[in-house]
Formats: sequence, structure tokens, C-alpha cells
Amino acid sequence: MNCKEVNNNFINSIEKSLSADKQSAFEAHLSSCASCTESYRRFRSVYQSINIEVEGLTLNPLLAQKAWEKATAKVNAIETPIVPFRRSAIVSIAAAGVALGIVLGTLLNSSSPTVNTNSEYSIQLADDYFPSNLYSPYEELDNND
Repeated sequence: MNCKEVNNNFINSIEKSLSADKQSAFEAHLSSCASCTESYRRFRSVYQSINIEVEGLTLNPLLAQKAWEKATAKVNAIETPIVPFRRSAIVSIAAAGVALGIVLGTLLNSSSPTVNTNSEYSIQLADDYFPSNLYSPYEELDNND
């Protein structure tokens, strides 16, 4: 094993999960490499300190129960609707909106333009495009009749 492989197997060696061949190669490398031996010693010391702390912890069942009750209370509160509408209320509001739209549309559209006949429309268009008094397209129309 090289130094990188040994460093990657520190935890496996401490937890005794290495195969017999890998464990013997691991120990052989540690006996020949002072740097890896020192790193392994410090790592094992820290790992054992953490295990001692974890074993000393006890779970508080009351705290877990309170946390569970709060979590389930919030879920139940979210699922209940605040104010359910009845179908008749929704239909009434929609009908009132349509009626209001019709009334406002009628009031705002009271000044609709008058409907011109075809001849009046063509005269209006001609005036828009030929505003000059020098040339009048109507004279040609009148002369052709």
C-alpha cells in the first residue's frame, strides 16, 4: 500500500473492516512509514474521543415527542381550508361582474360614431388623402356622369 491508500483506510482499520490481506499490508506500511504512523496515531486518538462522547449521550424522549407534536400540528393546520365558498356565491359574484361590465361598456360607449354610407365614406377618405382645393377627384366623377 502507498501513503494515500493507508490514509483512506484509517477508519476501516480502526473499525476492523479490512480484509486480512489489506490489514497486513496496512500494518506493514505503518511499520515502514513514520509519517503515516504518526497520522494514524492522531486519527485513532480523535476517533476514540468522539466515540466516548457519542456513547455518553442519551436521548431525551420528551424533547423528541414535543418536536413531533409541533411538526404534525403545523401539517394539520396547513391542510384545513380557511373559508370554503359555496357554488352559488361564486356564480353570483361572476354574474354581478358581467352585469357591471355591460353597464360600464354601455356608458363609456355612448358617443359611438355614426355609420356612413359608402359614398360618404369615400368622400371622407378622398378628403383625407387629397385635401387640396386645386385638384378634386369629385369633379372627374361628376363629369363622367
